[in-house]
Formats: sequence, C-alpha cells, structure tokens
Amino acid sequence: MKPDLSLKLTQKRRIWIPYFVLGITLVITSLATYYAAKTSEDKDQLRFENAVQRTQDDIQNRLDTYIAMLRATSGLWVVNESVSREQFRTYVNHLELPRRYPGIRGIGFSKRVMPEEKEALVSEMRRQGVENFTLQPEFERSEYHTIIYMEPLDRRNQAAFGFDMFTEPVRRVAMESARDMGAPAASGRVTLVQEIDPHKQAGFVIYVPVYRNGLTPDTVSERQATLEGFIYSPFRGDDLMRGIFGTEKYPFVNFAIYDGTTLTPENLLHRSKGDNSSYQPRFQAIAKIDVAGRSWSILFKSRPELDLTSGRSLVPYIAVGGLLVSFVLFGVTRSQACARNAAEQAAADLRSSEKALRKSEERFQAFMNHNPAAAWITDKNGRILYVNETYFHLFKQLTADAIGKTIFDIYPTEFASVLLESIRTVANTHQVSEAIESILRSDGTIGDFLVYKFPLSDTSRQSLVAGVAIDITERKQAEREREQLLIREQTARAQAEAANRIKDEFLAILSHELRTPLNPILGWVKLLRTRKFDEGTKAKALETIERNAKLQTQLIEDLLDVSRILRGKLSLNISSVDLVLAIEAAIETVSLAAQAKSIKIQTAFDPTVGQVKGDFNRLQQVVWNLLSNAVKFTPAGGRVEVRLEPIEPRNLIKTRGVVSEAGELDNSHLSCVPVPLCPCVQITVSDTGKGINPEFLPHVFDYFRQENSSTTRVFGGLGLGLAIVHHLVELHGGTVEAASAGEEQGATFTVTLPLFEESKGAAPLGSGDSGESDRTLPSHRSPLTGLRILVVDDEVDTRELTVFTLEQHGAVVTAVGSAIEALKALALEKPDLLLSDIGMPQMDGYMLMRQIRSLPPEQGGQIPAIALTAYAGEVDYKLAIKAGFQKHITKPVEPVELVTVIINLIKPQTP
Repeated sequence: MKPDLSLKLTQKRRIWIPYFVLGITLVITSLATYYAAKTSEDKDQLRFENAVQRTQDDIQNRLDTYIAMLRATSGLWVVNESVSREQFRTYVNHLELPRRYPGIRGIGFSKRVMPEEKEALVSEMRRQGVENFTLQPEFERSEYHTIIYMEPLDRRNQAAFGFDMFTEPVRRVAMESARDMGAPAASGRVTLVQEIDPHKQAGFVIYVPVYRNGLTPDTVSERQATLEGFIYSPFRGDDLMRGIFGTEKYPFVNFAIYDGTTLTPENLLHRSKGDNSSYQPRFQAIAKIDVAGRSWSILFKSRPELDLTSGRSLVPYIAVGGLLVSFVLFGVTRSQACARNAAEQAAADLRSSEKALRKSEERFQAFMNHNPAAAWITDKNGRILYVNETYFHLFKQLTADAIGKTIFDIYPTEFASVLLESIRTVANTHQVSEAIESILRSDGTIGDFLVYKFPLSDTSRQSLVAGVAIDITERKQAEREREQLLIREQTARAQAEAANRIKDEFLAILSHELRTPLNPILGWVKLLRTRKFDEGTKAKALETIERNAKLQTQLIEDLLDVSRILRGKLSLNISSVDLVLAIEAAIETVSLAAQAKSIKIQTAFDPTVGQVKGDFNRLQQVVWNLLSNAVKFTPAGGRVEVRLEPIEPRNLIKTRGVVSEAGELDNSHLSCVPVPLCPCVQITVSDTGKGINPEFLPHVFDYFRQENSSTTRVFGGLGLGLAIVHHLVELHGGTVEAASAGEEQGATFTVTLPLFEESKGAAPLGSGDSGESDRTLPSHRSPLTGLRILVVDDEVDTRELTVFTLEQHGAVVTAVGSAIEALKALALEKPDLLLSDIGMPQMDGYMLMRQIRSLPPEQGGQIPAIALTAYAGEVDYKLAIKAGFQKHITKPVEPVELVTVIINLIKPQTP
C-alpha cells in the first residue's frame, strides 16, 4: 500500500513539474519581451517626432518663401504704378517659378476698379490682347476686383481672367484682411477658378495688398481708400505639397492639412496619398502653423514604413521563442492525450455542423423555389452564385449552368455594366438598395420590377450581394391608368365648369335682353289703353313698340341661326352677288342708329371689284352685324369706315356642300378643300370706338362670349353676332379677322371672300328690281280684292291680326281656330288660298296639309297653301314643304311681306 501511495504522490508531484517549468519560462519570456518592446517603442516615438518636425519645417519654410516672393513682386508697383501686362509677364518669367518655386500655381494681379472705370479697363485689356475680356460675375456693385494679370498663362490660369474674387465670401475675408492690415493674408479653403478638370483639388489664395505710391498707409481708412489691388498666388493643395516634397514619400509619416483649428472634411486642404484608412497608425500628433495670418492644423500619423524599420518586429520573435521553449516540455507529456481528445471532439463537431448545414440549405432551397419573387446571389465582381427557379421561369435568361459565370457572360454589356455598378455600390456601402427597374420578361415585353439588393457575408468574410425582384407591371399600369383617369376627370370637370359658367352668363344675358324690349312694349300698350294722347305721342309710342318688337325678333333670329349652325343645318341660297349692293343695303339698315349718335359712316368701294358666289341676304347679314357692332361700340361723334377692294390672290379654304336644285347650299355635310391662289375681295369695317381688350381678342368669334358679361356692362347683346359672322364667312369659303390696338383704340374687322368668274348672262342678286319694288304695293287698287282666304290659327290674337291685315287689302277671309274646323270650312267655302299655323292642338298644320293634299282637286286638294308659324328652324321649313305647303313664313311677319308672299304665290294662277 505504501509504495502505491508513494508512487501516486510521485506521480502527483511529476504532474506539477511541467507546470512549474512552464511558469518559470513564461516569467523569463515576459520580462525579455517587455524590455524589447519598451526600448523599441521609445526609439520609434523619437523617429516619429523628428519626421513630424522636419515635415512641418519644410511646409512652413516653403510658404514663407512664397510670401516673401509675393512681397517682392508687389515692389513692381512701387517703382511703376502702371505695370503693363508684358512687363508683368517678363518679371514672372524671370522668377522661373516651376524650377525655383515648385508647387505654386502662378502669380496674378487683381486690380481694384470703380464702376466708372469699368469700361476703360475692359477696353485696355482687350487692347493688350486679352480677347473677350469681361468682368465676372456681371452684376452692379460699388467696386470691382478683377484679375487682369496671371502668369504663367496656361489653360488653367486663363480661366481666371476677369474673375472678381471680392464677390466670393471666403476670398473677400482674406482680401479685406490684407487690405486693412497692410500685410499678406491667406484665404480659407476654396475651389479655385482654375479647377477646370472633373477632379477638383482644395485650394487657397495668399494676397499681398498694393497701395498707390507703393507705400502702406498708417490707418485702416487710408489703406481702404488708396488700395490699388492685390498681388496674389492661388495654390492647389495637392500640387503645393507635391512641389514642396517632390518625389519624397514623406518617410515615416502621413499628414493631413486643415484650414483653421477644426479637423473636418470641409476644411481639408491636403491629405497624403499614402494615408490608408485601413491602417491603424501607432503614433499621431497635431501641429499648428501660421500661414499669412491664418492658422493651419496638421494631423500627422505614422506610416507602415516606421513599423517595418522598427526593432519592434523582434518582440514577437522573442515572445514566440520563449513560449515555444516553455511549452515544448509541457507539451511533450500532454500532447498525445490532448491531441487525441481535440481530434475526436473536432470530428464530432464537424459531423454535427455538416448535418445542420444540409438541413438549413434544404429549407432555404424549398423556400426560395416557392417564392413568387425572383432571387439571386452574386459576389461583388458579378459572379453568379445562386438563382432560384422563379428567376428561371420569369426571365428565361439563365440556364442551370449559369452558376459560377459572371453577369457579363449572361447579359448584354450595357445591362451588365449597370447591374455590376449597383452590385458594387451595395457591397461597398453595406446598404440596402431599393429601385424600380425596367427588365425584359420571358414573353418579350418590358416589365416594371421592384428590385431590392442587400449585402451578405459568407464564412470567408467575402462580400456578397443578394437581390429580389418583384413583378409590379400590372400595379404600375393600374397607377398610370388611374393618374390618366384623374387627369381626364379634372380636365372634363374644368371644361364642364367653364361651360356651366358660360351657360349661366348667357342665360342671364338672354333673360335680360329678352325682357328689356318687353318693358317699353308692355308699358306703352298699358298707357295707350288707359290714357288718351295726342297723335305725336301715339306715333312715338307705336314707333317704340315696333322698334323693340323688331329687336326681339332679331334676337330670336340670331338664336335660330346659332341653332342651325351648331346642327349644321344653315342653308345658303347661292347666286351671283354684287357686294356693293349688299354693303349699301346693310348701311341703310344701320343708318338711323348711326345718325342718332352722330356717327359718320364713310365708304370706299373699288369699282373694279367683281362678283362673288353666295347668299345675298347672308352676306348682307355679315356686313350688318359688323356695322351694328361698330355703331354700338363707337361713341357719339365717332367714325365708321367701310372699304371694299380686291387683293392679291391667296390660298383660301373653299367650303364644299350639297347644292339643291333651288340653289341652296346645305351645310350638314360640309367639307373644306384648299383653293390655291384664288383671286379675292376684301371688306374692311373699322371704327374709332372702344376697341378690344388684347386678352379677349382670341375669343371675339366664340359663341356666347362677351368681353363684359357683368350686370354693370354698358352695351347689350347676346354675344352671337360675331360668331354668326365667322360661320357665314367660312361657309362662303372666306376668312374673317379682328384686330385692335387695345381699349379705346378702335377695332378693325376684315372679311376676305373668293372671287369667281360669272357665267355669261347671269344677273347678280340685288341688281334687278326684286328689292324694294316687291315690297311696294299698288295704291290704286287693293291687291287681294275678292281673294277668298282661309286662315287657320289657334291663337286668337294672331288670328284676328291676320284677318284684319288681309281684309284691309281686300281679301274675303274665313278664320277658324283648329285644323278640324278648317277641313269643314274648306268643303263649304271653297277658298282660293290656305294660310295655316303649324302648332295646333289635336291636329297640327302638317297633318292638316297632308289630309288636304290627299283630296281630289275639285275638293281643294291643290289649293295654294302658306305656313305662317313661329317654328322658324331649317328643319321646320323642310317639314312644311314636305307636308305640301308652297311657302313658309316665320312669325312675326310684316303685313306688307305677308301680302307680297300671297301675291307672288297666286300670281301664276290669276290673270
């Protein structure tokens, strides 16, 4: 038992021997390692500080040299106040800047210019050979500081000519400081005008003030008053450091120079090229230097070269050697068991990891294959590592062997380049990218896809990028359609609101215009019935009633014309028309209104004007409308001029429609064809009236549009006359234009109509005796004496007026109030002529006429018939003729006109 116990105790002691040896060797190794590391660290710190001081001195000394050189250059203006450009160039070339002062961008002179000296300076600089010299920027200011000299004159320095540095805030602070202190001053960080390349360096400018007479005044105010300009040098930060240190690679230190005391990217002037952000420097230091009154901060960092030449590299070897010796003895006794245990544990862990990885990959693959979104994974160089089945089905651009290829092997170069750029952006920034992209789908169409790209990292810490694309084509299409629908709805609503507004305005005006004539009519009728007046008052009352009744008639005619125009049912009675007669007839119609306002109507007719093909009455209506407007809007004592003259042939639009046998043009099926170089005639109506507002001028021919539709307007009307004129002129193949210099400047309307050759023997409308002669009845005998007329009208007042009119002209009249009574009277009275209304209860005039025409001649089936009705539309005229009436007369009708129509109708039947 004791030996066993002794053996066990020995074994236990032996177990501790390796640990004791290990402890002793580890202590020795630690002491040796610490001594070596401390010694190396102290030496490296000293080398770093020496390198910092040397670099700082080089920068400070070089900048002091440049400032001294600028001071020396300012001496040119001491001996010569008007240094020329050539003298300045000679001086600077003599300095040999590239060789003696490397790193300087150049030397320039910025001249102070007062506003009154600006033009003289520009002329002088251009005279000295600086073409296109201007002061920039170009805006007015109290004083200018423009660069007039800059040497050497390379392409960068040429960009600075004419630039006013005083307009830029950072430069201005330095310039004001140099001016007020009388000493060199450096600006803050700026971008030089010479930066003409895409890659722009940070820069700064040093200014040395130049005063008149070459002396620095004692006070600030005197310095400001006598400032001549600035000798200055622009510096590019990187170029300056390259000039100072040449090819030297700043041994042991990297440095970054900042303007001011704040170390921010906005103040950075220069950073060493070797400054690698991935390297963690062992030493850092911040130094301050003064550059022409401005403080710079220099951040120094140690470079990897300092570590390479450091004895610090021996420290790991010492530590490793000591540890190796320490653990060799300890490891020999324990290596076998520890190695075996470690191997077995590693094998078990590996098997468990592989099993878990397989299950994870199976779940991932199943999820991705059933995902409706296309998914893929690439590395940062565009090598394809994974795509799911949805991607295959959606784009049909990849095959199973695409794994391992780059996107340039699969896609066109243009698409692959854009895709690779976005992949690298995500990989480098480690940020998720979301964008809507247009991609070609498998069906050949371009689809809209919502694409997400996000960074991944694998076990090797390789940067990977995963992407997911969701097809949103239908959603985007629905959004576009919804936007278009909204736009259409808004447009339609605006148009409807505008139409509603115009309609409301028109209805208000229509109500006013229709009610206004009724007031004097009803008023005078009431007075005539209740009071007795002398003959003069009665005549005035009847004249007022007649004038207002005619005004209402004209309003209704205008509305009917507009209705015909809008329905395309306005007809023209085509014949040869003498425009002189048509114009004179229109002038005669408005002459009374013109005389009432003392307006003089002047005419100028060219006797060589030919005839036109058209409707005499409609052309007269065109001129009458224009003259009525001119008289209406011309103040008392004004003037209206009407001119008729031929003009040079021009291209017009000829209106082509269907012409009936009666010579009527039906415009329900109009077409327009160009007539090249057609001889034309021009009618011009001008006045000295109120003119037309330029904003309303484009709408002057619109329906229901008036320049002033308010309740305070001075002039009445429905706003239809000019719209009717425009349509009638176009029906005649012509054009009408309106012109006005503005309000109170008068207006001019010009009508251009095509001239056509007349057939031989054709008589122009209005040139014979069919005008007023037809309206004048013989006075020695009643024209309708003995004529039996059957009058049919359900309106008692109209019927009585018609009977009275006809009986006054000698007719024998039978009057009935319905179509049924008319049929009975026709059988009993055997009348010579039928005069019937259209709109009647139970049986209208059309039905009456059809029944009469169905009778045999001996029962009145061929009786002459006239429709006298308030249905005045073109369709009403055609229905009346179709029903069997020979004539269609619109109410109200003048008595003379009614009698004339009856005479013309029965004339062939009477001896």
